[in-house]
Amino acid sequence: MTFDSDIEVERLLSWARYLYWADIQRERYISNEDNTKLEGTPEWRLFAVASLWLASMWVVVEGWRELKVNDNLIDELLDE
Repeated sequence: MTFDSDIEVERLLSWARYLYWADIQRERYISNEDNTKLEGTPEWRLFAVASLWLASMWVVVEGWRELKVNDNLIDELLDE
């Protein structure tokens, strides 16, 4: 991948931050999924974490398409 300007590099780095945060939310969701039965852990918290994760992933997908990043497997998954 080549970049024509510093703006493109900044856009890629911004996208990567969203990818990183989406992964953190995914890990929080997975680790909390088994803990929903524990006392004091309301199910709405799990819903909130899942919502943040999916919202972050939406931004990642939009960024992937806007940046025109290419990977055959990922492109196929997004086309579905």
